[in-house]
Amino acid sequence: MTQIIYNYWDRKTNKYRFVKNYFYLILVIIVGSCGLSHKKPITRAGNFDRQIDAEILIDSLQLKEKVDTMLILKLGCVGCISGSANLNYIYWKKNGKFKLRKISNFGNQLDIRTHYNFLDYYFDHENEIKNTKLNEPSYFAYHYKYTEIVLIAGLNKFSAKIIDNYFEVNSNNPLINWIYRIEGDLLKIENAY
Repeated sequence: MTQIIYNYWDRKTNKYRFVKNYFYLILVIIVGSCGLSHKKPITRAGNFDRQIDAEILIDSLQLKEKVDTMLILKLGCVGCISGSANLNYIYWKKNGKFKLRKISNFGNQLDIRTHYNFLDYYFDHENEIKNTKLNEPSYFAYHYKYTEIVLIAGLNKFSAKIIDNYFEVNSNNPLINWIYRIEGDLLKIENAY
């Protein structure tokens, strides 16, 4: 009887040793592979970082520079691959000069002095743009690009976010026309640089 108990005890302790040794082996492999593959972290400027950069610039322009009129155009994508461009264009007028900053999710920042006035069309068609109703498209996609436009003029603020398939249905809309004009002028500006 004692022999049976000792045999049982030996098997149990061997099993315990095996599990313990197996656990330590797995732990050593994990720690070792982490140590071998340890590299300097790659920092990538993500959309969140670029959004923060844009907000910091806007706050700085409003609070420090006392700029009361600015236009923010955000071109983004929902459901797109991580390498696709999300852009923020911030446009303002200071001391009679128009300035434009482009901030992309690739970390690019471009300061441009421009003669383009993106605000004239808005103020010429302000009531139409503010009261515009967009027709809904016949389909909705889970992967889409969008345009967000924000105009801050003194205490007034206008903003709109438009999904790309709304542009097709509302091509004669004053808001859509304003965005098309801005995008066309931005293309001309960027091609000049």
